[in-house]
Amino acid sequence: MKKSSITEIAKRTYNSKDYGNRSYSEWKWLRKPHTKSIYNQTKFSIESTLDRKGLNCLEIGIGDGIWTELLLKREFNVDGIDISTRMLDMAKERLGNRINYILADFNEVILKNKYDLIYSIRCIEYIDDKKKAINKIYNLLNHSGKVIIVTKNPSFIAIKWQDRDMHKGQIYSKDLKILMHEAGFKDIKVIPAVFGKGIHFAFIRKFNETILKKLIKTKKDIFVLNPLIESYLIIGEKK
Repeated sequence: MKKSSITEIAKRTYNSKDYGNRSYSEWKWLRKPHTKSIYNQTKFSIESTLDRKGLNCLEIGIGDGIWTELLLKREFNVDGIDISTRMLDMAKERLGNRINYILADFNEVILKNKYDLIYSIRCIEYIDDKKKAINKIYNLLNHSGKVIIVTKNPSFIAIKWQDRDMHKGQIYSKDLKILMHEAGFKDIKVIPAVFGKGIHFAFIRKFNETILKKLIKTKKDIFVLNPLIESYLIIGEKK
């Protein structure tokens, strides 16, 4: 029997999982204090890199649109692509007609537009051929366009607790950086997106959020702290 690809596993999971009467984001990020802390950290890291307004943007793996809202607050024109019909339905409920929706596998679809920003939050680990995806991202960007990717860190100390099939496509920041460099990206930077694990104790959550903000603001190298970084953000520019 042929083994399912990471993309197929992700598509099947997001289309079939029971979220109760909640949206995906309410179920995943917003219903518990410790997962909301992870959401808040990710949001802070993304917003620290969004320094312009009104750009043409492609978002890869929009899910139910919770991360898209950060773009719309900055008046971006967004094309949002996702492989899951269910996620797109949820995104339409959240975002209405404020973006253009595309149901497709990013690596297979033909896109005619060019973009100032390509943005993918917690999705690239579900793409089988990452080299192909990074090269395609580069080719879809305008000159001086940027890519922002947030993804899980395989070096994180708690990685063994995560679903192995669902998350077997995780990629080390150094390897993703190599793929981006080979594609032609310049000024590639890596910053933490989530420090520590979502914990039930409020004082630890607050500590983790404070450390993350300090690491981002001081632009410290995260190599020494890498085992404590749950997710990272990588950004590169086409020059």
